[in-house]
Amino acid sequence: MKLPALFRRGSARIGIHERLMLNLALFVAFVIALLWVFQILLLDDFYRWQKLSGLKAAAEAIVANLDNEDVDALADRLASRYSICVMVLDADGETVISAEGQSYCLLHRAKQRELTWWCSVAPEDGTAAVERFSMMPDNNARYDP
Repeated sequence: MKLPALFRRGSARIGIHERLMLNLALFVAFVIALLWVFQILLLDDFYRWQKLSGLKAAAEAIVANLDNEDVDALADRLASRYSICVMVLDADGETVISAEGQSYCLLHRAKQRELTWWCSVAPEDGTAAVERFSMMPDNNARYDP
């Protein structure tokens, strides 16, 4: 079998320095491509999975401790740990437990009508109702100063 011209002995062969630089360049290109794939393609799914698992863990802990008199302190601790907002409503729509884990919590700034709507779209089987929306106002003449 004949070796390619780059690897043959003679004046046109590649030295160890050039081979190391080529391997390093290929490795750097591979790492950059791998980071791009994780950041562009997988980061959104990972973030959603992480937030939903935190929400489920907090919900399970609160439901398990509803009869405990310190459930408000537990809700505050869970809201802080998972960076979530917790609001438990009774059948009449009155707030039973409330904890803010974020300064820009839309849940605690929602009107009663919006809370009623969110309760109506929440699935009964325990799965999550996830809605994506922008916190920025629409481009509308009403919002222009």
